[in-house]
Amino acid sequence: YMYPHLAADKNISREFAQELVDCCWIKLNDINKTRDEVSAQAFAGYAVFQNLCCGGQTEDGRDATNDLSYMCMEATAHVRLPQPSFSIRVWQGTPDEFLYRACELVRMGLGVPAMYNDEVIIPALQNRGISLRDARDYCIIGCVEPQKGGKTDGWHDAAFFNMCRPMELVFSNGVDKGVKIGPDTGDVTKMNTFEEFYEAYKTQQKYFIRLLVNADNAIDAAHAARCPLPFQSCMVEDCIGRGKSLQEGGAVYNFTGPQGFGIANNTDGLLAVKQLVFEEKKVTMAELKEAMEANFGYGLQGAAAERVTEEIACGLAEHGLEITADAIRTIYEEVTTGNGIGAEKRARYREIKRLIDETCPKYGNDIYEADMFARDVANTYTKEVEKYKNVRGGRLQAGLYPV
Repeated sequence: YMYPHLAADKNISREFAQELVDCCWIKLNDINKTRDEVSAQAFAGYAVFQNLCCGGQTEDGRDATNDLSYMCMEATAHVRLPQPSFSIRVWQGTPDEFLYRACELVRMGLGVPAMYNDEVIIPALQNRGISLRDARDYCIIGCVEPQKGGKTDGWHDAAFFNMCRPMELVFSNGVDKGVKIGPDTGDVTKMNTFEEFYEAYKTQQKYFIRLLVNADNAIDAAHAARCPLPFQSCMVEDCIGRGKSLQEGGAVYNFTGPQGFGIANNTDGLLAVKQLVFEEKKVTMAELKEAMEANFGYGLQGAAAERVTEEIACGLAEHGLEITADAIRTIYEEVTTGNGIGAEKRARYREIKRLIDETCPKYGNDIYEADMFARDVANTYTKEVEKYKNVRGGRLQAGLYPV
C-alpha cells in the first residue's frame, strides 16, 4: 500500500528512496517492551515480532509484487538486523526474479525471508469464513500467523497447550503431585491395547482443552469489561460501525488462537509406547511408568529433585528417624544421581531409554507412518479446539508448534 506514494513522487531518486527504507528498518529495531517475569524467561531482549510481508496478490487476484517489494529485500540485506521480521508471499503468479532475489537473501544466513504459500493459505482463510477478497489480502502477524490486516482481532498465542501433559496424566490417572487434576482414565498398567491408551490420552486432552477455553474466554470478557482500547479499535473495521471496541467483538473477523506445542515430542512418545509396550512387548507398562518416574535412571534435577528429597525425608521422619542435614544431603545425592534406585533397576531403566532413542520411529525423519501419525495426533488437538466459540462472537482456531 506504500508503493503508490513512491510511484507518484517524481522528484525522489531511487537511491534516496532506498536509504529511507533502510532508515525505517533501523528505526523498527528501536521498539521493544517490558515483559512480565514469566514472559521474560523466554523472551527478554527479543524484538517484538513486527512482521512485514511483500509479494503475494491483490484483492482481485493480480500479482502484487512491485518495485518497493525489491527495495524491502534490499533494506533487509543492507541493515542485517532482526526487525522487521521479513516475509514474502508466493503463488503461481510470483515473478521468477522475485524468487531468485529472495533466495539470495536466504543465502546470507539472516533467517529471512520466511516464505508463505498463497495457494494453501488463501483457501484455509476462506475455510475460516473470510471472504476471497480479504483472504487474498492477508498478512502475517507476529511469527507465522496469517490474518486479514485491519479487519481482524485474532488473539494469536492465546494460550500455550502442552500436548505432552495429557499423556503424562494418563500414566498417573489424572494425578499430579498427589492432587487429582484430571479425569479418571484407569490404571495404565492394566490397559491391553494401544487404542485404549490413545483414547485415554484423548480424554485427558479434551478435559484440559475445555479448561483452556474457559480461561481464554474469561480473559476476553475481562478485557471487554475492564480494559477496552478505543484508539486501537479505531484502527480496525468494523468497530465504529458496530459501536463496539475491539475487545467487545467490534472487528469483522474474531478468532482466538491457542497454540498446541510439543507435537513432535508427543508423537515420538506415543509411538514408543505403541511399539515397545504393545507391539514388540519388550517393555511392560509398569516398567515404563517406573522408568519415567526415575528419569530413566539418570536422576532427577531441579525442583523435581528437591520435591522427591523432601518427600523421602518427611517419610523417614514420620517413622521416627532423625533427619539431619547430612542425611538430607545424602538423600539428595542419591535422587540426583539415580543411585537410590539400585544398580539393577538403573541399568534396566537406561536400557529402556536406549530402546526409545535407537529403535523407535521419530517424527520428521521421512518415515511415512510416523509423520502420518503425527498428523492424527495434531488433529486430536486442533479439531477439539475448533468446537468452541469465543465471547467476541468468533471461533477458536488452533496453532501448532513442533517442540
